[in-house]
Amino acid sequence: MIFKPYVTQEQVKVYEKDGQLCIDGKCEYNMLHTFTVDKTGFESWLFGGMTIQHAMPDASVDEREFLKTGLCCSPMWTKKGEDQ
Repeated sequence: MIFKPYVTQEQVKVYEKDGQLCIDGKCEYNMLHTFTVDKTGFESWLFGGMTIQHAMPDASVDEREFLKTGLCCSPMWTKKGEDQ
């Protein structure tokens, strides 16, 4: 991985619960996001070099984008489309 994933930033809390990883954190737009992902898939992506969409196919596009970049809020994408 050639970039530092957003999920490793201090404003994101990652903890395990019932075999899943819980993600709590604020995105770049200061909106709170809370969701769970498969622990094995998350580790395969973060440490194993697997692409995020293959490692966590059940995570939404917004959730995967949050993990990668912190730029995930659907309102942001909608606003961008309205500006064009």
